[in-house]
Amino acid sequence: MHRKQYQIGYTPWESTSMRPDWVERFNHCDEVWTTSDWCAKVFKDNGITKPIYVYPHGIEDFWVPKRRVVNEGQPIKFLHIGEPSPRKDGQLVVDTFAKIFGNNPDYQLTLKCHNSNTTRMYNKNNEFVTPDTIYSNIKIILFPLSSYSTFDLGIGCIFCSPKDFYIPSSKLMLNMLKTNDLHRFLHSTLQVSMGQANGLFQRLSAG
Repeated sequence: MHRKQYQIGYTPWESTSMRPDWVERFNHCDEVWTTSDWCAKVFKDNGITKPIYVYPHGIEDFWVPKRRVVNEGQPIKFLHIGEPSPRKDGQLVVDTFAKIFGNNPDYQLTLKCHNSNTTRMYNKNNEFVTPDTIYSNIKIILFPLSSYSTFDLGIGCIFCSPKDFYIPSSKLMLNMLKTNDLHRFLHSTLQVSMGQANGLFQRLSAG
């Protein structure tokens, strides 16, 4: 900390608790910036007493809201971004997807990785291999994508990001999609047909 400079502490946050030494460092700042009202509340609840200001993350100006339609017969797509970072839990996502949807063409999972992928599974020959060599509905992308391509990749996908919150794997997908009404969420937000929504809900609940 440079005592003769005006100090601004900044971070997003993903948990309801903070390490005491982080709180101490923030309280040595003149003010604190974060990315949401929720983060600001967490900071206050954990003892940060300095003024807290919220500046949400921006988005590229080429992005515009657009209603997407998933027609009957099209697969429901899941997207995970974050491999090979351990806290993004790509392995947990892969294990859960394979357990519930493995080789079912009605569902697809794409892993967008940063140059490498650490997810592995045992095949029928007891070989430790990447999941896309076992399951035809899992795709792994290792190479960098432009902002436009990344945007296109996410169109019509359900984003899977358990991060560092550990959820029992058999309920992972259900928790990632949990809303007050999963059927309505899938049908109205993603324009998935009610038949697809009911089928997905049943498979997730049975998992």
